[in-house]
This record gives sequence, structure tokens and C-alpha cells, in this order.
Amino acid sequence: PFVPMLWMGEEVGSREPFFYFTDVSEALARAISEGRRREFGLKEGESYPEPNDPDTFERSRPFRDEDGDQARHWRELTRRLLQLRRERIVPLLRSGRAHPARVERRGEGSLSAAWPFRAGTLRIHVNLGAPPDDPPPLEGPVDLALGDLAGDAWAIAIVVEHA
Repeated sequence: PFVPMLWMGEEVGSREPFFYFTDVSEALARAISEGRRREFGLKEGESYPEPNDPDTFERSRPFRDEDGDQARHWRELTRRLLQLRRERIVPLLRSGRAHPARVERRGEGSLSAAWPFRAGTLRIHVNLGAPPDDPPPLEGPVDLALGDLAGDAWAIAIVVEHA
């Protein structure tokens, strides 16, 4: 329900890596590179994308296949989610919280969450690698569903209930 932050190609379903890159002085670039080597435990001879190398920046461009079917699908999903947020979720946010959020584990990789607002409740049910032991009841219209919550390992359903 928070401010959407789209970058690194997620709005087109980019699967390309997005590397850390910089454009700084040589001395600072050297310090960054040495710090990252220490941080990631890289040993001499092990390579990784150098942050100040222009090629690292070029390899991080997320829009290599903007017109493919996957990109069109993800842009449409992004459009639907932004519309859902604007038309159904933002009015709840503006009404103010009524109670703390509730999260319920429904299985090894499944959970349900509810955010109660004065104007209604936002519910999200997700399967993150396994279907639930106890599928959530979906009462009323579902605003967005991807996959089958009762049987798919990866699924989500969003329900916005207005009071």
C-alpha cells in the first residue's frame, strides 16, 4: 500500500542483473572496490562487476527487451496494480488506520495479512513457494489474483473491502 518505487526494470519483468555502479574519482572508486571486496569476502583473483567500470553500468540497463511479450505483460500488470492502488487502496490509506495490521501464517510458505482502516480493510494472501495448509477464505470480490491460492506454490490475492 506504500508509494510505488519502480526502477531497475521491474515494471517490465526484467531478469537482467542490476549491479551496483558508480561514477566517482579514481581514489574513491578504489576505496569502494576494496570495501566491497571485504564486505562480500572476495579473495584475490575472484572477480565481480567493478562499480566504476562503464561496462558495469551498461550491463545494468533493464530495458533490453521493452517490446517483448514478457515486457508487455509486466507493463499491463504494473498498470493494473497502480490503478488498484489509486482507486481502491489510497482511499483506505487516507481514512487512517483503525487497528494494527494482522499477519497469519497459513503454511510453510503461505501467509495472509490484513490492514484495518477506518474506511475498510486491505487483505493480501500470498504463497511464497508452497500452497497453504489452510487456504484463506476469499469472501467478496477479489481485486487481483495471480495463481490459485489453494493449490499453486506461487500465488497472490488482493482483496480491498470498503466499509
